[in-house]
Amino acid sequence: MLIYLPHSKVFNTRKEVKEYLGSTNKYNRALKQGEIFNITNTNIAHNGTIYNCHQKNQ
Repeated sequence: MLIYLPHSKVFNTRKEVKEYLGSTNKYNRALKQGEIFNITNTNIAHNGTIYNCHQKNQ
């Protein structure tokens, strides 16, 4: 899952985000600016709150 923060939209695939933004260049620019986040490795509670459960190896 991907989330586009400026519009708070959630997408299942990268292709959906590209179609929403209109082009690959706009997708790449938003990704570089940190406006798109991949939330595949996170757990989402039933109330919609996003919790990050991924721990880094030390």
